[in-house]
Amino acid sequence: LQSQFDSAGIQTGQTPNLRGAPMPQQQQDPPQLQSLQSSPALNAPQKDMSCPLPPPKTTYIAQPTMIASYPGSGAKLTWKLIRGFTGYMTSDDAVDHNDLSKNSLVIAIKTHYPARGSNDALFAPYERVPKSVLLIRNPLNALPSFHSFIYEQSLQLTGHSVRAPVNMWVTWRDKHFFDEMDLWVRHTRYWMEHHDYEHRLVLPYDYLIQPGSGPTELRKLRTFLEKGYGDAGGVPEFRSPMEKIGCIWDFIVMKREDQGTDRGSMRKGGPKVWPYTNEQFQYMKEQLEKLKMDYPGQLGMLMEAYIYKINEAQTNPSIY
Repeated sequence: LQSQFDSAGIQTGQTPNLRGAPMPQQQQDPPQLQSLQSSPALNAPQKDMSCPLPPPKTTYIAQPTMIASYPGSGAKLTWKLIRGFTGYMTSDDAVDHNDLSKNSLVIAIKTHYPARGSNDALFAPYERVPKSVLLIRNPLNALPSFHSFIYEQSLQLTGHSVRAPVNMWVTWRDKHFFDEMDLWVRHTRYWMEHHDYEHRLVLPYDYLIQPGSGPTELRKLRTFLEKGYGDAGGVPEFRSPMEKIGCIWDFIVMKREDQGTDRGSMRKGGPKVWPYTNEQFQYMKEQLEKLKMDYPGQLGMLMEAYIYKINEAQTNPSIY
């Protein structure tokens, strides 16, 4: 595994623990999506702290779900949300503490396969898990988030604690941008093909952390995880009722009360806007346009929104 991370610029000599991504800045959606997010059904929940979060427990679960993401796309926060509304543990393919995934003791299994953080051997035991969530984030923000993780690893800092300085980002970006963008695309295509529509949920992290759309995205995720498949039986009854989704989302995403802080992002310092060259902006847009054309049903509108944000960043980088 270390060679994968060395090629992305990690120099620590240790196998890093890629456990997700930081909270991004709140972003305004393009006009074609603003009317959707302003509908009453998507209004932010009242800040209700009365909903208990049962400590996640382990139990045999015949039907876990794969949660697949490119590094820097919100896997850690999504783990916390899943544990919060299900009451069951999660783990992953690469760093499977106490062999929870291998022993079918989790509700969801995180993977970065086939990007960084996993490989054929690590992923092989879970290749036949017949249901997955593609947790996706605009590469405009996912790549800098991954780089901040690399920066933390290089200095042996606590994960999700600091943002990399802009000069470090630019140096890494100019060396690794095209390889990482290609990995982002490869990862997306793999999971769009790995399962059919019925057994795949596309979950945009960009919307999961928005006050308007976040609770609705979380309800979609809960409904998808509850669905059974085949003859193996269903998943166990979730330990938090559906009506508590709103306050669970507010508790974990907005308040970060589970970590004793009221800050949306745990990372400090560094830039909140990451520059790209015009060539890099153009390459991102070209790749997203191809995905939009190849998967118009599930990715078309989302890729259009991502391209909108990239255009916005290219013309006025201070606002994204």
